[in-house]
Amino acid sequence: MATTGESYSVWASPKELQDEYDVIEWAAIQPWSDSRVVVSGGSYGGQSTQRLLLKKPPHLVAIAPQFQAVGYSEEGNGFIYSGGAARSNLTVWSTVACGVIGVGCNPAAVIQNFLDHPLYDDYWKQSDASQTWVNADLPIFSNGSTTDSAMIGGTFENYVGLRKAGKPNNYLVAGA
Repeated sequence: MATTGESYSVWASPKELQDEYDVIEWAAIQPWSDSRVVVSGGSYGGQSTQRLLLKKPPHLVAIAPQFQAVGYSEEGNGFIYSGGAARSNLTVWSTVACGVIGVGCNPAAVIQNFLDHPLYDDYWKQSDASQTWVNADLPIFSNGSTTDSAMIGGTFENYVGLRKAGKPNNYLVAGA
């Protein structure tokens, strides 16, 4: 699966999204499953959870992104880039993220992958939560906290964007 091991050098890839789709559909047909799947993830996992709305797995019935990261948006803002410039904490973040992930994650490769896309292009578009707002037809329960200052912006941006797109099945719990 693309979200494990050495493939973590390529984040937010179309292969990763397809693998997530496949896992959902696999889980739905297991004997222990009632065929309804809910996905939750935090930080980068919150972003990848939201991206599932682009693929619309048939058995996905709701999502719950937490502390959602936004890598880059059409406005030039996000966790990786802000105002079109790469954030200065990218090295620290990628080192910590790879430390959490463990074996096979290369911080330099993660950074290079992001730096290879300095402008909002197809790479960022396919991982941009705002691309899901118009077609979001599942219940979405987001949560975040101001204690995660790096990610709370994405959580709020996603909630507000979904509301502006007229998606009433969109809920947010935020704390300090």
